[in-house]
Amino acid sequence: MSLPAKLSAWWLADPATPVRIGDVHLLPGQKQCAFAFNGAIPPRWITPQPLNANNEWLPNGDRGLPSILEDCCPDRWGQLVIRKIEKPARLAPIDYLYMAGDGRFGALGFSADDTCYLPFESSPALPLESLEEIDTLIRRIRAGEKLDERQRRLIRPSKTLGGARPKTQVVIDGALWIAKFPQADDPVDLGRMEYAANKLQIACGIDAVDCDVLTIPSGHVFLTRRFDRVGNMRLHCISAQTMMRAQDPSVTDLYSYLLLADGLRTADSRAARNGCRELFRRMLFNVLMDNTDDHEKNHALVLQDGQWNLSKAYDALPQLTGLGAQAMSIGSAGTVGDIENLLSAHARFLLNEKEARSICREVAKHIGSWKKSFAAHGVSVADIETIEQFVDRDDLLSIRRSLTSSSF
Repeated sequence: MSLPAKLSAWWLADPATPVRIGDVHLLPGQKQCAFAFNGAIPPRWITPQPLNANNEWLPNGDRGLPSILEDCCPDRWGQLVIRKIEKPARLAPIDYLYMAGDGRFGALGFSADDTCYLPFESSPALPLESLEEIDTLIRRIRAGEKLDERQRRLIRPSKTLGGARPKTQVVIDGALWIAKFPQADDPVDLGRMEYAANKLQIACGIDAVDCDVLTIPSGHVFLTRRFDRVGNMRLHCISAQTMMRAQDPSVTDLYSYLLLADGLRTADSRAARNGCRELFRRMLFNVLMDNTDDHEKNHALVLQDGQWNLSKAYDALPQLTGLGAQAMSIGSAGTVGDIENLLSAHARFLLNEKEARSICREVAKHIGSWKKSFAAHGVSVADIETIEQFVDRDDLLSIRRSLTSSSF
């Protein structure tokens, strides 16, 4: 297979009328790519990161892709599927970007043709009835077994997706959903736990993704509706990583909820206020529910009316680690998950102290009944006992009690 050194980039907000917006090309050494923009649409629609003097977006440091291209490139699972079923002769960042096909996150597309949008070969999303067969194919891929052409066609919708866990795309009532599959070494039934955690987020006043859970012979599949698709239209999205790099180009390691709030404040005043309050609520939920995997790729923003707003919340569930520190800084004391740090920068979220304390009380009250909520949503007694070791450990239990006490 001959792989291109340059791709044309396309704006697919309306897939019926693709707009060419530039080119992606390999830099010397073939380990990095640049995104050359042609000015066809406002550049802020693509990313809030500024262009350089040559009208390009470049990778940060030694990373392979500009941040905006990282957002629509497959991660560990998608890259594994590409290697197994496409067997490319080269594995440059541009190759993963190209071979991901047409179902990627957001509204960008890439083509080896300069004159029209012709994405790399992909397959349509599958019906729900295919989940059991896809589960079998996932296990075969992880075992290094060969797939025939029909099986490769069935697994292709998986290759476009980010994240580490095996997943694919399915169609439910005409809408695109993402299906996450169980793994033999999961410490608990993660499908059930993520479903219950998602429902608890909603009870806490968080705008979480639409979700469902289905049973297959190997366990439970967690389903989330794609928030970047509305009918036939595509909503452009970026990760929090991209927004934070726009606020501070030097950031490469420790990201921050505060920096993300700074980015949200660039929207109009009403959207900024709502978004910052929502972000504070999500941050609190993650601390109290032992979700220490709240990194910069597990938050996203959606382009709406020319402004960047928080997407629906996703990937927020107990990590069962007891680390006591978040993946992103939450306040003046960094990643430490305690009350003082949670409240230390409330003004950055456009909250006064009274408002911040009110949100803390509300969220802590709902999380106080997490076991009852998880049981109601199908989490087993044994799994609740495992989760309890981490969510109800001494420090988190003490924080919850303090936040709901009459003296707080």
